[in-house]
Amino acid sequence: MVLQYDFNLPLFSLHVPKTGGSTLYSLLPLWMEPGHVLPHYRRRKLGLPPRKYLDLGPHDVLHGHFVNGNRTGLFDYYPDAKQCIAFVRNPFDQLVSHYFEDRMRVLHGGSNDWPTWFPTFESFYQHQMDRLKSGPGSVVLNCLPQGISLDNYREFVDRLFVHLGFFESFAESLMILGRKLGAPVTEHGIPRLRSPERDQEIPAPLRERYLNEHPLPLDHCLWEYARELHARDLHCI
Repeated sequence: MVLQYDFNLPLFSLHVPKTGGSTLYSLLPLWMEPGHVLPHYRRRKLGLPPRKYLDLGPHDVLHGHFVNGNRTGLFDYYPDAKQCIAFVRNPFDQLVSHYFEDRMRVLHGGSNDWPTWFPTFESFYQHQMDRLKSGPGSVVLNCLPQGISLDNYREFVDRLFVHLGFFESFAESLMILGRKLGAPVTEHGIPRLRSPERDQEIPAPLRERYLNEHPLPLDHCLWEYARELHARDLHCI
């Protein structure tokens, strides 16, 4: 059974990229006590990491990118954290969204974080697969609490997560989350997700290739478990 929300303890909202985290961040202040939703994002203008709060308490919600790779992860900052929320997404679709978000930003004159230009999603995909084999691991796992594995992911989620949201049913999953937090949520109060513009089709065989290569098995297991939990939550409504 997934953890029950305890308002006497701080809640940590883990923003996994391309899973609706900005939308969730816009809703939390409407759901929670005024002044209790706090950011955990890098302070870019100052060139500083996220602020560490020393006085977190009841009703507080800390939302942002908790990144293990640069030592701003959940347990790096808050080793005694007891309850979290996060959303996860089909790993292939998450990769597609990441590509087009960055591509459109560059095409419209924004900054380029890529090491080289990728003219097609297929070229980007191959780069990402090579990168996974040679070093950095999953973006998703980099943003979730350390210690999760293929052997323990179900028990880990059940012990630490109030809600592991299912991105593919985002509005429904948000409403379920709101109810878990005791917030007055209606379908009309859920904003539409912003989808990055696309200027090319994704080759259908590439999705099958991804499934065959299975480069991120734990990401996929977490997504499948989120889908299972979502179905269970819907049944209980």
